[in-house]
Amino acid sequence: MLRRIANSLRYMPKAPLQAGARTPVHGGDNDVLLDAQDASVPADEYAQMRLLFEAIKDAQGTIRAIDTKVGILLAALAIPLPYIVAAVQFAHAHGMRLGFAGVFGWLALAAYIVAAYVAIRSLTGIGNAGGHVLKEQSSPDVFYLGGLYQMHWLDAALNRNRSLSRRSVEQIAASIPREGAGAVRVLVNELMALAFIRDVKVFRQRVAFEFTAAAFVIGILALIP
Repeated sequence: MLRRIANSLRYMPKAPLQAGARTPVHGGDNDVLLDAQDASVPADEYAQMRLLFEAIKDAQGTIRAIDTKVGILLAALAIPLPYIVAAVQFAHAHGMRLGFAGVFGWLALAAYIVAAYVAIRSLTGIGNAGGHVLKEQSSPDVFYLGGLYQMHWLDAALNRNRSLSRRSVEQIAASIPREGAGAVRVLVNELMALAFIRDVKVFRQRVAFEFTAAAFVIGILALIP
């Protein structure tokens, strides 16, 4: 049901269509006719699913945009790295003084390290976020399928044939909702999991930018004679 509705929503035009109407979709040399709305799905549930699909796409787009900005920030943080290493080596060679410039210099270095660490953490992938979603009743995880495969350290470098799914194709197929209300719950669960990932990345992005700005300002103060 989810796949059929997703395909229907994907090719649905902006103008509202009546239930059961068919829309021609031009793809390659053949015209494909897709149901604009499955007759078995009530209009209110169909509207909910359409809204949820758009919200999921928006959350995914926001996550990608955040990763792009943090990646640019991390590249910018790498630019002064040779100068920072040279400054630290100079401080060790000539003795570490705790004067005005020395204190602000070490504070700037600490802020720089925190900014780089948080930026890297922001780019680090977040796996199954379904555990952070509050549920009054369980819903099958058939959208993201988090934890379906158990990974080990060897999987980071090797492709192992022993890495098998924890559930079979038949088990996954049996857990797919057959009714619209169940499909809505699955989509809401996926949206809330994505919202957690988005909020974590937004927070880490803000912290990384703030510490970068602090490192810059404190470093300027350390240069003041």
